[in-house]
Amino acid sequence: MLDLETGSRDENRIADLVYDNNWHAMLHDRPFLKFNGVYISTVNYQREGGRPEFSNAWNLPFRIITYYRYLRFYPDGTSLKMSTILEPQKIVYKFHKHWRKLFNMDNEWENQVYEGQWEITLDGKVKIDSCGPVENYRFVDEFQIVDGGKYAMHHKLDWIRMGYVRLIENRNGNGPNVNANGNGQRDGAGNANANGQRGGVNGPGNGEDDGHRDEEDNVERVVGDLNIDNERSFRFSRVKSYYESSFYEN
Repeated sequence: MLDLETGSRDENRIADLVYDNNWHAMLHDRPFLKFNGVYISTVNYQREGGRPEFSNAWNLPFRIITYYRYLRFYPDGTSLKMSTILEPQKIVYKFHKHWRKLFNMDNEWENQVYEGQWEITLDGKVKIDSCGPVENYRFVDEFQIVDGGKYAMHHKLDWIRMGYVRLIENRNGNGPNVNANGNGQRDGAGNANANGQRGGVNGPGNGEDDGHRDEEDNVERVVGDLNIDNERSFRFSRVKSYYESSFYEN
C-alpha cells in the first residue's frame, strides 16, 4: 500500500535536491509513465515463403510477418503485457484487469496476457517483473522512458533488456537438467508468445542461459537474457475509455 505521508516527503526531497525546489521543472522534466492509454510496439520481419520441391529458383517469395506487443501500467504498481498478431482494434478495448472475462481463453493469440509489477527510477528507467501462462518462468523487461517528439514528452519506451528467471525445484539435490535442448535456449513454446523473437510470435525463442544460478529454499533460479535486436520501441496511445469508465480501473 502506498504511504502518502512517506511519498510526499520523497517528492519534496526530489524537488529540492534534483530540481532546486522548482516543482514546475520537476513535473515537466521528470520522466513518468502514462496510465490513460496503452503502449504499443509493432514488429515486422521477413520470412521465406513456400517454393516447389527441389526448386533452386533465386527469386523466392518472402512474407512480411507483423506482431504487436502491448503494455499497460496502473497507478497501483501493477501492469499487463501481451504479444499477439491481433491488431490494436481487437485488443485495446478489452486490455484491462478484467481481461479474463473478455478474452477467448481457448484462443492461443488471446490467452497470452502477463500480469506483473512495475517500478521506475528517478531518471526514467522502468522495470517490469511479470508472469503468465508459461509455467515456472518469470520475465523481466527493462525500458528507458524517452520523448517521442517536441510535443510528445515521455512518450516512448526504449528497450534496455528482456530477460527471464526460470524456477526449478531441486528435488534430488543433484541439480536439474536446466538446458533441456542442450544449448541453453528456450524449448520453443516457452516465451515465444510472451516475448516473441524473429521467427514469429510462436517461433523458437532466442534466450540464452547466461550461467547464473541461485539456489534458495530448494529452488534453483536460472537467469538469462533474450535477444532484443529486432525489437521496436513502445509508443504511447491514449485510450478514451481507460479513464472515462471506472470498470477499467478496478
